[in-house]
Amino acid sequence: MGRPFPTCDFADSGNGTSSENEYIVQGTCPEMYKQFHPTNDRYLRCTYRWRIPVYIDGYGLWEIVYWDTFGTSTWYSDAARENLEGQPLDPRYDEDQAAWDKAHQPPPDDPGPGGS
Repeated sequence: MGRPFPTCDFADSGNGTSSENEYIVQGTCPEMYKQFHPTNDRYLRCTYRWRIPVYIDGYGLWEIVYWDTFGTSTWYSDAARENLEGQPLDPRYDEDQAAWDKAHQPPPDDPGPGGS
């Protein structure tokens, strides 16, 4: 017999601290994880299938864990980064975002022959 999906019991009704597993749709998928059809450029899916936004009372959105059976990628809020300073953080989201940003930078202006 199968086991139920794991749940988080740290959330206390009404205290503003919560998390919930959500299926990712195009609007909740970060740009760097969106996959498009190669011929018609239509959105196909997100690299990660699920996400868990974590809200902490007094801080609001703390982090979003994107996950699938192959791994995770975690976005951290500024408050989370400040409070977790010195703790090991999942670097994947930041690395993937930096690579995507670099690949999608506009080309530098071409000054033309002899220009600077």
